Amino acid sequence: MLVGSKSRLVPLVESDYPLLAVWLNQPDVVEPALTSVAYPTNEEAVRKHFDEKLSREDTLLLMIEDLSTGKKVGFTELDDIDWKNRRANLAGTVIGDKESRGRGLGFDARRTLIKFCFEEMNLNRLQSIMFEFNKTMIRLNEKMGFRLDGTLREYLFRYGRYWNAFLFSMLFSDFKQMGD
Repeated sequence: MLVGSKSRLVPLVESDYPLLAVWLNQPDVVEPALTSVAYPTNEEAVRKHFDEKLSREDTLLLMIEDLSTGKKVGFTELDDIDWKNRRANLAGTVIGDKESRGRGLGFDARRTLIKFCFEEMNLNRLQSIMFEFNKTMIRLNEKMGFRLDGTLREYLFRYGRYWNAFLFSMLFSDFKQMGD
């Protein structure tokens, strides 16, 4: 369990699947960020998707709990963990519970996970890919200290056209300069 100032990160478990199925059927959750989940979806498809992810040794899936209520409000993912090269991909942070959005829980959860990655996992690099239409997550990455490494041209087809994606990264040295 990882604890931030507003959120607690706990391992995602099978009993979370019904809640994930509800969140992953909300267009405002799926469309801006997620590419690996078919939408609309059902609980069986969610089960299959997350069973596969949970079976991977290079993936860490965590539920986000609101510290003030204990309620599970979202999830976050770290994948492509490469121990040899000490890097990983910060895949996504989703607040699925609509009433919990805009309260800083996603920011706090992401910051808590980043701190864990650098201070406990001893990683040197985190990267994150953001789609150009997801302005909220682009601003969040910049606010958190991620740097733009480059543009992946016409990376994703969505809304009837191709969109660029931006590759952001944060190094351990960047993290140390930011302080707590």
